Amino acid sequence: MAVQYHVAFSSEVMGAGIFAGGPYKCAFGNVWYALYTCMATTSGDPDVELCISSTKDSYNDGWIDNPSNLKKSKVWLFHGVDDDTVERKVMDDLKTYYEAFIDESQIEYVKTIDCGHGVPTIDFGVDCPKTTSPYINKCGYDGVQKVLEQIYGTLNAKSTASGEFITFDQAPYISGWTPYEVGMHEHGHIYVPNACKGGAIKCKLHIAFHGCKQNTDAIGK
Repeated sequence: MAVQYHVAFSSEVMGAGIFAGGPYKCAFGNVWYALYTCMATTSGDPDVELCISSTKDSYNDGWIDNPSNLKKSKVWLFHGVDDDTVERKVMDDLKTYYEAFIDESQIEYVKTIDCGHGVPTIDFGVDCPKTTSPYINKCGYDGVQKVLEQIYGTLNAKSTASGEFITFDQAPYISGWTPYEVGMHEHGHIYVPNACKGGAIKCKLHIAFHGCKQNTDAIGK
């Protein structure tokens, strides 16, 4: 999902972090391709050249932003050594896809952590090599921090969280459809640090698209 949004709205996005995913339009709306080309490769590898040309066609047809916007982005890619859910070849092909639009120096690809299919953390979640709910793995490695460092550069020192989680209705942002009709939950969640409240400080917005089985119905809040 992060790749799809990054490419479609490239004029609004300065970077992306991808934990196990395939190229833009990899499945072309086909569930079989999604499962057996863009996760496993039982039916063959993703057609990267077709994904690239289709991206350009989608822009020419007015469906997405100009992919030339991507050249300003920084991208961080992650594939766990023990991830058998999304094959390594699919992530390799995602890197090749991005290189059609972004200089290689702006892409970091991490593929040496003994992690299952999940987001690696320092000390929270299931054992690092496992692939199981909540798909957050304690690996002694902070994947989210690495994403933010790649996009923003040097970060401020970590501090105790001080802010508010707000649950909001997503329906007003989806014209003509219900959230469930487009594969979204009726509610979204946003964390607002205290320093960002009231507008005194202009804060950046980072959007996190959860994995396939990480919705609140599956793992709670």
